[in-house]
Amino acid sequence: MKDEEQLKQKPDRENSTTIKIQSLFRGYLSRKALKALKSLVKIQALVRGYLVRKEAFQTLQGTEALFTERSGVSAQRFRLQLKDVSDERIGSRRISSFQILDDGRPKPVELDHLEPKSRLKRANTWVNVH
Repeated sequence: MKDEEQLKQKPDRENSTTIKIQSLFRGYLSRKALKALKSLVKIQALVRGYLVRKEAFQTLQGTEALFTERSGVSAQRFRLQLKDVSDERIGSRRISSFQILDDGRPKPVELDHLEPKSRLKRANTWVNVH
């Protein structure tokens, strides 16, 4: 009887040992897979962050270029307007700089040096500075 009990216990013992080894190995594999997954998630986050920063940098460069171009065009328009205004003033000064006297001789007239309007002063200052 003892032999029969020992024979029955031996497979149970081997079976339980086998189950224990398998469960330990499966736990090891699952921990290894989890560690690999966490590493992959970290790499993904780094790549995504890099791509977002790259896109933000490109957007910033485009915006800066747009503002630079816009301010250049605005300054050019202003200079043209300023030139047109000054040309008009010079033309009107030339026309009115002489008055014809009753006897037909031209008489020089003093000119008032017109101050530019405040808006023109500000813009003129801005154009000269930049």
